[in-house]
Amino acid sequence: MGARVWRSVSLVPACSVVLGTLIVPAAQSVATRPPNGDIIFVSDRRGADNLYVARPDGSGVQELTHSSLPVNAVQALPTGQRLALTVFKDSLQATEIWVTDLAGRRARRITKAREFISDSGVHWSPDGKRLAFVREDDENERFSAYVVALDGSPPKPIHRSENLTSPAWSPDGERIAFNETDELGDECGIVTMRADGSDRRRVPTTRRLCAYAAAWTPDGRMLTVGARNGVYTIALDGKPVRRLIGWQGTSYEDLQWSPDGKNLVLTTYDPGAGRGGIALVSSAGRLTWLTNGARDTSPTWIDSTSLFFKRGSDLWKVRIGGSPQRVTHYRPASEPAWSPDGSTIAFTALDRGLFDTNIYEMKPDGRSPWQPLVQSPSSERSPAWAPDGRRLAFTRGRQLYESIWTASRDGGDERPLVHGLTPAWSPDGKRIAYTVLALRVMPAAGGRSRMLTPTTTQMRSDAEWRPDGSRIAYTRYGLTEDWDVHTNVYVVVPGRWRHILIRNASEPAWSPDGKEVAFVREGDIWVRRLQNGYEHLIVGGPFREHSPDWGRR
Repeated sequence: MGARVWRSVSLVPACSVVLGTLIVPAAQSVATRPPNGDIIFVSDRRGADNLYVARPDGSGVQELTHSSLPVNAVQALPTGQRLALTVFKDSLQATEIWVTDLAGRRARRITKAREFISDSGVHWSPDGKRLAFVREDDENERFSAYVVALDGSPPKPIHRSENLTSPAWSPDGERIAFNETDELGDECGIVTMRADGSDRRRVPTTRRLCAYAAAWTPDGRMLTVGARNGVYTIALDGKPVRRLIGWQGTSYEDLQWSPDGKNLVLTTYDPGAGRGGIALVSSAGRLTWLTNGARDTSPTWIDSTSLFFKRGSDLWKVRIGGSPQRVTHYRPASEPAWSPDGSTIAFTALDRGLFDTNIYEMKPDGRSPWQPLVQSPSSERSPAWAPDGRRLAFTRGRQLYESIWTASRDGGDERPLVHGLTPAWSPDGKRIAYTVLALRVMPAAGGRSRMLTPTTTQMRSDAEWRPDGSRIAYTRYGLTEDWDVHTNVYVVVPGRWRHILIRNASEPAWSPDGKEVAFVREGDIWVRRLQNGYEHLIVGGPFREHSPDWGRR
């Protein structure tokens, strides 16, 4: 995403102050603002979705939850002190590259995911100053090899191919090996090149020795490759020098020699033994399992006796002869909702699998432990408080099987209401708005619902009542002539009329006094003053921020 643009309608602030990635309106433009409470929102500024809170002028941003990065693959710096991570961005269905210290306090994004474009296969240069990786362009069906320095300069393409994976830097830092095949594997093998892409040389392989993963031997003179019938050490002219192990699995991937050159780590699956995971192959050719789990991938040496690896979306550590230990905990938070008295926040958090979420409550101090509100083997999300704070409405179930439920604040007295998504309680507590192909309203105690808008597949699930109960804001999206998606915030007065409230916007949140609306535009959070149409940016930058909710003082 490019640089953010300050937009305003009607009133324009005389000046602004840029603080890091936040753009804060000048004090004089804030002085006349109504006394509304803080805004809570979701941001991926540290790689994972976490909850943040900010004042209505965008100042005082505070992180409330602390999920680690969602690890898709990991590669440790040869010294073991820094990690390069491939991070999956669910909103784009793509991956990007981050660098972090072991504590996760100095995480820095190196490449930014884009729709249809993923960066993966990251590998450190021996001096720790550069990274090699592969960029996959799904739309154009192309793979490109890149090298990026960690000084802030942009990545440099060095090679393009029909199918390119698994970069591996030579121990002297002079050359990089890649696995290069076509889609059918008819030209499977290894290509090496200098770090600037010059002097490309193909390592010839036979059909019997079709290599699909490679690691340089510690002396840099040969390659160790995973092939269809075992793991081999081969010369750079493609001739097998030695077979380390015969066929003991369906594939051999993530090959990497230990710093002392005594052990080769790899991932494999052995259908005969019914097990998969991470294994060691000694220089004598003996295979030893380190972990037992098909989800265990991407092993990388910390030193010659211990490794990091990826399990699920988390980073784990194991010593040779020891048991695996979890290092990070990926637990993103989303869909925050202030309690009516402003003392706590209800929110959705990932619990078990990639799609299993439950609802928790926490104090807005960023330190207090989470307290479960609604938990079950099903998936719960989209919490909405009753005006008196005694009950909670929420969505339960997975795609196509979602329904609206309510429960008491302690999680008991659960009541199913209706098939639908994303409930919103009316200010008088008597009605609940929700969506199922249309905006609908029903009695909070149960009963017949009525449609407020025509049925359409272009309805988003984010209805929000104005505090006086007079109208409901919601988002509807559409397609341009070029098939680009656009969204607008509409407002509807039940039984009377509806119109566009804010163009190119989504996820509306009314201020407590009903005079302003917070909303999302292009991954930033804005506020619009309804009296004069003035809009100003609250939080934004090279991140994705969404799901605002406005609290009371």
